[in-house]
Amino acid sequence: MASEETQQGVSGPTDNYDKLRIALATELDREVIYKLRHDVFAAELGQHPANAEGRLSDSLDEFNTYVIATLGGEVAGFISITPPGSSYQSILAVSSVSCLLA
Repeated sequence: MASEETQQGVSGPTDNYDKLRIALATELDREVIYKLRHDVFAAELGQHPANAEGRLSDSLDEFNTYVIATLGGEVAGFISITPPGSSYQSILAVSSVSCLLA
């Protein structure tokens, strides 16, 4: 909910919350997620080898449900949810979580 000052036209820190969107990831969102994974876990942290595609995914992605957060149209974070009964041998040691929100 916007503050009274924001409603009157004065910019404030709550302005961006009006643009925050949390939703199930689409196929296009998933491609962005795989590229972000590569950027973080391969290029930045070196936990996985970098590849020419600039994309990092694994066999669990076929089963995982992704929830994505966007802020002003840009990806702010995501989480993957692996359903019960799926193998937990993933490219990541824990759930794939990229949390860029502070």
